[in-house]
Amino acid sequence: MRHGPRVAAAASLLLLSGCASAATSGSSSSGGPMTATPSPSVTTPRTDRAVVVVFERSGGKTGRADIRRFAANAPPPKGATKARLREVLSVASRPSVRSMHLALMPQILCCDRYTYTVRVTYGDGASRIFRTADGLHQPPPLRHLISALS
Repeated sequence: MRHGPRVAAAASLLLLSGCASAATSGSSSSGGPMTATPSPSVTTPRTDRAVVVVFERSGGKTGRADIRRFAANAPPPKGATKARLREVLSVASRPSVRSMHLALMPQILCCDRYTYTVRVTYGDGASRIFRTADGLHQPPPLRHLISALS
């Protein structure tokens, strides 16, 4: 008779589980079928969204580098607004940007051109780096992203 407490506990669990299933699949007191209300779902962040964009513009006549960091969980960089931050992250999140392929940039650039390096990090940890310069062919998604960043 050492099994008495275990059997009693198991019987209690069966009884409680039977009551729970009857409560969700039975009838309501008004006579109609009961429907279970779905539990609120936890929203997970989209992993295909850009979470950080680092923009570097260098060269030109002064050769000076300007670096700006736009991050979803940080204030906008100096001189940018929250609206600009949202725009940059939105443009960088477009599938056309993530799947974009660029031609290799020439090693030697003449004429004091600006060069641009854009690093986009996504919610899944993946990142893309784009390098280009003034006067080079740039696909429309990259032109739009650089415009949002400038």
